[in-house]
Order: sequence, then C-alpha cells, then structure tokens
Amino acid sequence: MWSVARLCWVAALTVLCGPLLLIRRGLGRDAGPRLLRWYFETCGGGYVKIGQLLASRYDLLPAQYCEELSKLFDRLRPVPTGDIRRIIEAELGLPLEASYAVFDSTPLATASLAQVHGAILHNGERVVVKVLKPRIRPLMRVDAAWIRLTARVIDTLPVLRGLDIRRLVDELSRAALEELDLRREAQNTAYIRRRMVVDPIAHYAPKVYRSLSTFNMLTLERIDGVAVRELIDALVKGDEASLTRWAAMGITPERTAIIVFRSVLEQTMRFRTFNADPHPSNLIVMAGGTVAWVDFGLTGWIDERQWELQLRLREAFVRGRSHDAYLAMLESIEPIPEGRDLRPFEHDLKLSIRDYLLANEDPEAGLAEKSAGVFLTRTLQALRRSRLPMTVSTVALYRTVLIADMVVLRLYPTMHWIGHLARFVEDAREDVIRQAVGGQLRSTYTAFRLARTPLAVAESAEWALTRLPQLGRATLRGLSSWEQIVLMTLRFVRAVAGLAAIGLAALALVGAESTVMRAIVDSTTSVAEHPWLALVGCVMLFLALTSVIRRVGSER
Repeated sequence: MWSVARLCWVAALTVLCGPLLLIRRGLGRDAGPRLLRWYFETCGGGYVKIGQLLASRYDLLPAQYCEELSKLFDRLRPVPTGDIRRIIEAELGLPLEASYAVFDSTPLATASLAQVHGAILHNGERVVVKVLKPRIRPLMRVDAAWIRLTARVIDTLPVLRGLDIRRLVDELSRAALEELDLRREAQNTAYIRRRMVVDPIAHYAPKVYRSLSTFNMLTLERIDGVAVRELIDALVKGDEASLTRWAAMGITPERTAIIVFRSVLEQTMRFRTFNADPHPSNLIVMAGGTVAWVDFGLTGWIDERQWELQLRLREAFVRGRSHDAYLAMLESIEPIPEGRDLRPFEHDLKLSIRDYLLANEDPEAGLAEKSAGVFLTRTLQALRRSRLPMTVSTVALYRTVLIADMVVLRLYPTMHWIGHLARFVEDAREDVIRQAVGGQLRSTYTAFRLARTPLAVAESAEWALTRLPQLGRATLRGLSSWEQIVLMTLRFVRAVAGLAAIGLAALALVGAESTVMRAIVDSTTSVAEHPWLALVGCVMLFLALTSVIRRVGSER
C-alpha cells in the first residue's frame, strides 16, 4: 500500500510538472531549471539523489540546469532523533548508551540518504555517526523503478531519440543504490586513509571504527578545524580578523587551495579511487594546515585504461599539444555511436583547447578563461551537442574536477595551477618508469638485462676464437684435435649467444609479458637463486681455456 501511495504521489507531481517544463520558455529564462529542482526536491527520497547526480551531467544538461540542481546538496529536513536512536540500537544490538558515552541529539547534517550526529566514545574519543534514514532503501527502489519507466517513455519521444535516457537512468540509479551500503563507504574511507597517511601531501581521511559500523550506519573519527566553506565566506565578507586568527594556526586560503588541487590529482591519478564530492562543507582544514576529507559517500574510481588516457590528457595540456588532448578525450568516449559525424565535436573541442591554452599563457586573461572547470564545462557541452556518451567513472572524475576547481579559484584566484600540474605530470611519469622496472613491465626490463648477458658471452667467445689461433700459430704448429673441439664449441656458443641476445631484445620490444618471456625470466631467476650453477660453468670454461694454453705452451 505504501509503495502504491508513493507512486501515485510521484505520478501526480510528474503530471503537474511535465506540461510546465514544455512551456518553460514562456515562464521566464530560469523557470526550467528552478522547476526541475523543485520537482526533485518535492518528490524527495531517491529523486533528490537522482537530481544530485544529474547536477554533474554537464555533458547532457545545459550549465544552468546543473547549477540549479546543485542546490539539492544543501541541508534537508532532519529525521527525528528518536528514529535515529532506534536504528543504531537495532544495528549494534545494544542500548545507545552502551556504545556511546555521549550522543548529540541535534544532527550535524542531513543529506538525501543519511543523517549525521556527533558522539563521544567511552574512551573519550570524539566521533561522528552517519545513519541511513528510515525506509530509505525501499523508497529508493520504488523511485528507481518509476524513474526507469519514465526513461523508457522519454526514449520513445522523437525529439530525444538517440540520447538513450534509459541507460543514463540505469547508471544513475545504480550509483545511488551503491551509496546505501555504508560498508562500501567504510572500505573506501579506510583505503584512502591508508594512502594519505604515507603520502607527502598534507591531506587526511578520518579513522573508521569498524566495530561501530554496519550496513546502515558508520562511525568515523571527528575532525576539528575550519571548514573550507568558512574560509570562503571570510574571503567574500572581508573578515580579516578571522583570516588572521586562522593564519596563526597555519591555515591560509592560498595554501589550502594548493593542497586541495594536489589532493584531487593524487586521489584521481595515483590512488585511482577518489572522493567525488569535494564540496567546501566536506573539506576541513586542521590546525597546521592539513586538509581533511570528511565524507566519502560519493566515491569514484577509474580503471587502468582511463587512467592512462587522463594522464595523456594532462600531459598534452602541459606541453600545449591540442591534437593530443583531443585524441585522449576522444578515446575516453565509449562507445562512440556508429556512423556519428565527429567533425563538429572535433572543431568545438579543439577551439576550447586553443582558447584555454592561450588564456593560460596570457597574464591579463580573466580567471574564468583560465579555469579548468570552465574548460571542462565547454567540453561537456560539446559532448552534449554531439550526443556523445561518456563512462560513469569519467563523468564522476570530471564532476570532481569541476567542483574542486570552483573551490580552488575562490580560495586562490591567482594560483598558477598549470605549474603545479606540470610538476605532478613529471612525478607521475617517473612513477610509471619505476613501476615499469618493479611491477607491470618487469619482464621487459629483465629482458633487456638478459639480452646483455648473451652478448657478453658472445664477446668472450669472439675473443677466444681470435686469440687461440694466434697462440697456436705462434708455436708454428697446428692446433690439436682437443683444441679444435674447444674452438668449435666456442663458435657454437658465440652463435647461440648472439641469437639469444637478438631474440631477448625483440621480446622486450614487442611485449615481455608473454609466456615465453615469463619462462625465461623465471628460469633466470632460478639460476640467480643458485649462484653455484654459474660458478660451476665459469670453472669449467676456465679449465678448458687453461688446458689449451698449457698444451700450446708445452708444445712450443
């Protein structure tokens, strides 16, 4: 019955808003974006989350719609503390007082899916407790089913045919449902925390209390400091007193902007798992200037292929190569619709790249022209005009960059970010080389080293073949049968060693991860683990050479 009532409520709102959206132009310039935001907010539940995710889809929606939908991230109506208390006790199987010495009844924040409260453990540690809202999981499932049905209807409309709204909705629904598993958030938080602890960048992720975390609730270390939103507000209001006080604590807008910029690069390009929601309220600057990320509910990741393309894209910007940047961007679009004319997209994208690169070389260019966020917005708009799709992971990455760029520019408008990006790209390339030697391309590196070993053997054999006949002729005698056997053996060794060197070098060039290469590397490793085998071989060769020289000397 509850599900039927929910569907009837959403259907009534849809019937009301549908015609208004069709005549939105007659209601005013901003009527469409505001009406769509009101629709998602009034529907509530999963519709708020879908609206939040759509706020990042600059590749499908005009910028004004995305900006209006981003308001759905603000504080929503709180859930009664009594309901939150019952959920915690049911999850942990204990009275609330047995788990927390103090539990703040006033929520710190209320989002679309969860509510956050402050608490103190019995050992005195201060924590925050994130609890999913009551009945949010069945509510999300009902909403997702209705949205999928709506998407099928939209896909049949001639004006929107080809956009594949159904696939988009499926992706958004899957991403929203994944956030309902707080165990996944705990895992992502713990992983990024481990990486940040050993990272030279001054960023931080909170500790996860696994014994007080379940499928529906999450207990995290409470971070004290200054929210980045407070820093931005102080800059806007010209609050010099607060800025001076925070500067004495090692907290400045400029340093914070640089750390946020570098932290996003580290998470996306080195960790490959990143906080996809770098809003100012989710960033807290601790005493000393370390930037802490406090909410990992929305986490993105990229695979090896997308990572390589994104590194190429950033390197192309640093080097000012617009065509390379276009190719890297084009390869990140998948799948490219068959028969689609890419010329308009190529023209729009290269024009954006050209303007962007020229602006960063012009000291008098405005901040909007130098903004990475503005460039990505133009890029995503070009994708939308050409109806070219992008992977969910790539969109999450670009959304993260867009939000972080807005934060960085508001904190430090004159930051020369291209210089920081150039240093990061150089460091990243060095990492690739180190990984090639010690990781993925270990066999390639080993093959080149192994190729040097038979070359050395061939050179030694060549020396012996040259010197032994000279020694024989010096005695005015021919070489004995034993000496000729040695020479023939050395000729054979030289030939085999030369061929082995060529083969190993070829394997190294075409790809050393083959079965043959791994067998050679493994066998070589076995010999290296038993150096006495090499010692025996050297002794035998020494005895043979000594015998020949002794024979020559005695016959002389």
